[in-house]
Amino acid sequence: MSMTSILIASILLMVIALAGTIMIGINPAEANYGKQTKRHYQRFGVIYLTMTILTTVVWFYKFF
Repeated sequence: MSMTSILIASILLMVIALAGTIMIGINPAEANYGKQTKRHYQRFGVIYLTMTILTTVVWFYKFF
């Protein structure tokens, strides 16, 4: 599998995960979701930040 296809797949996965996160945030199923929102968003933020940094590193490694 080429590096470009891995990069495209990871970006697509991040976009799908972000859309899912937003949909869950708009219509939460848990009764006490409002109390836990800050912790959830911090956790998701760390995941997205990590994936963004890894994708950027791979991008620069591939093209520079």
